[in-house]
Amino acid sequence: MRTKNREKLLNASCRFGQNIRKLVVDGAPSEDIHGLEINSKFIDLGYDFFRGQGKLRSSFIISDILGDSEQLAPSTGKIDILVAIKLMHFWNWEAGSR
Repeated sequence: MRTKNREKLLNASCRFGQNIRKLVVDGAPSEDIHGLEINSKFIDLGYDFFRGQGKLRSSFIISDILGDSEQLAPSTGKIDILVAIKLMHFWNWEAGSR
């Protein structure tokens, strides 16, 4: 697992952070795993559901990946792995646009 070697991962559209938590349980250092979500309510619900407040050292960025580059600027050049599974439905591949 690349994350065990301290590579930095960003999970875009992470929702409740369930995939982040799974990586951490599997041995990835939580401070190297980051989440990106447009709606902070999902992050809050994830902490409630998984009872992870104060335990998980991953950082979460509340931002729109398609429009708010200011929030993402601190991550520029620091991410080795991008997980974008939940973003692929945004694009119409035939038309080449969103």
